[in-house]
Amino acid sequence: MSNTITEVLLEGRIVMGHPMIRNKVTKIDPQTKQEVPVLNAEGVQATESYFALAIPKNGSQDWRTTDWGKIIYDRGVQDFPRGEHGAPTFAWKITDGDSLIPNKVGKVPATREGWPGNWIINCTTRFNISCYHVGKYDPLQQIANDNEIKTGDYARVLINVKGNESTQSPGVYINPKMLELSRAGEPIISEGGPSASEVFGNGATQAPAASVPGAGPAAPLAPPPAPAHDLLQAPEVRYQLPDGSTWSKEQLVAVGYTEEVVAALPKAS
Repeated sequence: MSNTITEVLLEGRIVMGHPMIRNKVTKIDPQTKQEVPVLNAEGVQATESYFALAIPKNGSQDWRTTDWGKIIYDRGVQDFPRGEHGAPTFAWKITDGDSLIPNKVGKVPATREGWPGNWIINCTTRFNISCYHVGKYDPLQQIANDNEIKTGDYARVLINVKGNESTQSPGVYINPKMLELSRAGEPIISEGGPSASEVFGNGATQAPAASVPGAGPAAPLAPPPAPAHDLLQAPEVRYQLPDGSTWSKEQLVAVGYTEEVVAALPKAS
């Protein structure tokens, strides 16, 4: 895996979170299934900044075909040459804003303000992000008051992209480095940063991929064949996703769906 960092300049709207507000970092303990603090090297709970940047699709059917998306995709392929990047659970940190597939905590991307019609880039860093107003780029002119930026504003963001080197949860890091506040936008009343379930469960992009009608194809995902049944067994109940594919409850739960979300899906006829 390369030690170099790939840089990409993105332009869009901040639709969730805030680049200057830091949140305490937690994770799900695999034993207790409870949220626990993530500690830094000094033994103190780590903090990080999170925000989601909405980039207009402008007719694109797959984020990988966009200029910026191809750079991110190529980096993922480069850092995971064994093909891990092709798995539906690979953490690209990019969500289809038109998706009707609930994430692991039951939130539907298409119902979130500012998400429809966009690719959503989830940006996270434990370092401070250098934020500037347009044309004021001297280090002494960095934005110091986080109230000068609000969820709903438009910005250009320089991100660093690199594979996460994980064999358990392979994916890419998308770390924002610098931000230029382009212009004010209609404020979005944000629910804050993502929950631990969304971050460490890889969020809405990591469930079985499915396209919204008219939103273009998603990465193909063939469900495992249904188990054989003898004549005395009841037929297996399968649930249908918006792309028409059908899955058993066990298969959906295995990739992160909650039982409540599965129960809300239509049953395949």
